[in-house]
Amino acid sequence: MDIPLHTYYRDPRQVRERQRLWAALVSYRVQQERTELERRHIQLSNAQQQELQQEQER
Repeated sequence: MDIPLHTYYRDPRQVRERQRLWAALVSYRVQQERTELERRHIQLSNAQQQELQQEQER
């Protein structure tokens, strides 16, 4: 939902601050998501390596 900023903030400084805070929040969430995906990828890689080792030992 797109809310026009001028409806709530008439002062341009407040508009810029709100935009800056949203940008910071989005960046933080994207970084969190990336970290989680990398962690899962590492877990998956480790599990696959363990499977290969077990097959080779048989």
